[in-house]
Amino acid sequence: MQKKQMVSRLRVVMGTQFPRDTERIQGGVQGVASCLAEAIADRGDVELHVVSCPPRLLKRETETRNGYTIHWVPMGRLPVGIAGLTSAAWAVHGVYRWLAPHVIHAQGTWTYSVRKLAGTPLLLTIHGVEALEKSVGSQLQYAGALGAYRRLVELRTLKISLRNATGLVSISGPYVPSLISEIAALPGRVFNIDNPVLPTFWAVKSSEAHAPPVILCVGSVIPRKNALALVQALPLIHKMAPCARIEIAGSILDRTYYSNVLSLGRALGVSRFVTFLGQLDQPALLLAYDRATVVAHAALQETAPLAIAQAMAAERPVVAMNVGGVSSIVDDAVTGYITDPADISGFAERIASVLIDRVLGRQLGVAGRKVASTRFKPSVVAQSTVDAYLELGGSVKPGY
Repeated sequence: MQKKQMVSRLRVVMGTQFPRDTERIQGGVQGVASCLAEAIADRGDVELHVVSCPPRLLKRETETRNGYTIHWVPMGRLPVGIAGLTSAAWAVHGVYRWLAPHVIHAQGTWTYSVRKLAGTPLLLTIHGVEALEKSVGSQLQYAGALGAYRRLVELRTLKISLRNATGLVSISGPYVPSLISEIAALPGRVFNIDNPVLPTFWAVKSSEAHAPPVILCVGSVIPRKNALALVQALPLIHKMAPCARIEIAGSILDRTYYSNVLSLGRALGVSRFVTFLGQLDQPALLLAYDRATVVAHAALQETAPLAIAQAMAAERPVVAMNVGGVSSIVDDAVTGYITDPADISGFAERIASVLIDRVLGRQLGVAGRKVASTRFKPSVVAQSTVDAYLELGGSVKPGY
């Protein structure tokens, strides 16, 4: 009997923002990358390396974590925006070359995708497309001369990354490819793969009748996330659901905008019903979802908000403004509601309807969790991602 010959495991390098502490995840990209890395490593058929450039790192470090290896690379002394395209990008490229992977998976269009490793397929996941959008949310970020320059650099970086890419992961159905096709050619292969959600979100218990009901908003306090709209909607919500409270979980990154939100709350007489929780670690975030009666998402621009996927996994109904790729996640009137971003009254009415009709909220939450189980479970997303690696990686197959 002829002995089977062992083929090397598929060696993949994921270049991405990555959490140093998995209990304190900063932003959606870190959350997605960490969850996906764990799920791929759990399979045992991929040799996974993560390359990441955390802030304030002075020298290169290597860490083994749950079956995969993390290579921490210093950003250098230049400002982050410049280093990400120059010194850090070249340092990351050097690690790529040293690791000699079969496939590179870059999470984002910056440091991890602007230097091409000749002969190695690059799978590119794009998480933010604000520079391509014509929405109000994007206009706020690119106002003035500095904003215009920022947009120019981001568009240039996006085009370089797309030119380097062999395949593209769309986390929001047709939304991202349609925007990209307006400015550049798409890579040869496009894969529709959702963001994964940590298994702990499925452990959140069914919503109980909290008194008062809690409206949870998960996102940084910045203009694009649009906490102002949620506070503006609260008096309208109170007409139907008195004493409803808002909890906002996210870092305060724009102090001026934060002050504006506080001022609006005082002017409308609802300040005591709005709580800013700040950046939460994972246990505290799970508790926030546990308290929530509904998860509201008022962002003016989004690609595929992880908070909505988390809410669905946690069996919480979602009310979100219909921007970007939100409609690729929320099935209107089935797993939640999506509303016109200009219609604050409609936004408030949908939130209130879930607060006062707990049977409706329960139905939406159960339907959301059912969808989440088929789309956002880490094992499901890992399988689709590894299938993409194999397609791009050619003849290399895991196992025998």
